[in-house]
Amino acid sequence: MLTHGNISRLLIFLSGLYRGSTASLYETQILARITSGEREWIERKCEHCRFTRLGNNAEYELSERGRIIAKEYVCNGDVQLAFRSILRTYIEEVRPIWAYKFPAGREEAFSAMSADEIKCFEEAGLGRGAIGDDVIRWWDQIAALFRNPYENELLKIGREGERFTIQYELNRIGASPKWVSIESNYAGYDVLSKESSVSNDRRLIEVKATHKNIRDAEFFISRNEWETA
Repeated sequence: MLTHGNISRLLIFLSGLYRGSTASLYETQILARITSGEREWIERKCEHCRFTRLGNNAEYELSERGRIIAKEYVCNGDVQLAFRSILRTYIEEVRPIWAYKFPAGREEAFSAMSADEIKCFEEAGLGRGAIGDDVIRWWDQIAALFRNPYENELLKIGREGERFTIQYELNRIGASPKWVSIESNYAGYDVLSKESSVSNDRRLIEVKATHKNIRDAEFFISRNEWETA
């Protein structure tokens, strides 16, 4: 099972190999107290995600993928980036059932995860409430693994429109609206704003964006969007 503790121990193991201080998982002093189940999980994920390979004398050595992750942690001290890299690789290789909810939004994916799994995303700076270009880019890139190329192109254009909308609303009311579509595609709208700087009445905004000439542009409204409107 994906847990914060397992990822942390996996990162410690990769870092030990990077420093050259250990060659065998069983000889790693800091991991000596883990359970056999945890040790098996680390071994399986190292093999499945191709973080390590067996070298001479059946000793572990880092693959290029594992070296990049370990370097992020050892040299840069960047725990968040290391966690993000491990999570990305885990999702790409293992394809856990909850990952198929990524295209529907972050909150939809979290709804299918355990508390331990959600904590892994929080440690990576990808949890609830984390909004930033790097965070949105990470979620969109992972969600792209579960969409076709056409859907990914539409999402890219849609995100541009949503960013323009967020900035427009910020300029209009002097406060940042909520970027709802990041959390869920089932809300029936993309941005939650308010009527004015002096009114807290809600304004629900469904964003439609295109690169087409305005004379040729068209858009689709889902039943949920129409009923919400």
